[in-house]
Amino acid sequence: MSACSDACKGDQAVYRITLALTLFFAAHAFLVTLVPYAFAKEIHTACFGVKVLMFIGMVIGMFYMENESLNQFAEACRVISLIFLVFQSIVIIDYAYTLHFWMIDKEQTSWDIANLSLSGLMIASVITVVGLMFHWFADGSSCGLEKFVLSMTIIVPFFYTVAACTDYIPHGALFPSACVTGYATYIAYTAMLSSTNGECNTLIDRSGGASQWELAIGIIIAVASITFTTWNIGSQSSKLFGARGEDEKNDQIKMGDNYQDQDADEKKDNDEEEEEEENISEEEQAAKKYDWIVFHILMTVASMYACMLLTSWSTNVNSEAMNHFT
Repeated sequence: MSACSDACKGDQAVYRITLALTLFFAAHAFLVTLVPYAFAKEIHTACFGVKVLMFIGMVIGMFYMENESLNQFAEACRVISLIFLVFQSIVIIDYAYTLHFWMIDKEQTSWDIANLSLSGLMIASVITVVGLMFHWFADGSSCGLEKFVLSMTIIVPFFYTVAACTDYIPHGALFPSACVTGYATYIAYTAMLSSTNGECNTLIDRSGGASQWELAIGIIIAVASITFTTWNIGSQSSKLFGARGEDEKNDQIKMGDNYQDQDADEKKDNDEEEEEEENISEEEQAAKKYDWIVFHILMTVASMYACMLLTSWSTNVNSEAMNHFT
């Protein structure tokens, strides 16, 4: 078997690189789970030069695989990517609530008006875009699925937005609901755009310029959600996946102590950190390993989502790339 050439262009090249990324992060998650804390820390935070060389070798090796195996990987990505979409929704809810309470805590009428204005603008934009999507993607007689999806894109957000503004949901708010509705509309749009049904998808023959904008938006959302989550994991023990009570408080106290001592001698600080690392409890070790495992699992799923994002959910089929090579 030799390395492929023309058959590995386009989507097949994306499959190979993202498969290497997927295996790379999955191996990290597996090893961090199995080995003791000291070795897990080295795997997670050190040996970057070795990791880069290993990843390059993995990418090269992927170009010796048959295309059929990569097509099966793409099908798996299509399913697993749904997990990442749910995760992105959680991140958007978390960030929207953070921004909402930040505006509310200002206790100024101007910020309350801004909150309501942004919410109203997003809801109005969603209604407008969904109306256009009915014309673009659901205007044919065989577009029952498209009509159902677009109808649910309006009906379901309507009910949870109304519920969020009532006393039945104590922490409900209009702004987070509007943000989630906007994201759901974006996902529906990209799904409709990926359809190969020419009768329903009236934009199927358009130029590639617009698709580049959609790709850029998808990448920005994915990068922002991963960055936001990894920041939480690194500094706050990942509030997205549950705080840890006293452990969380102890971490915050330690962070506060380190901040107060920031003007101390650098060597003394390093010695204290080494001593603290040696005296870390088993519970704290387990908590840190948990964060590292979550990070690598997240990156594994994100790599599979990137495979779908960069190939328009694997709808750009190249007949030549579907063949085997020897």
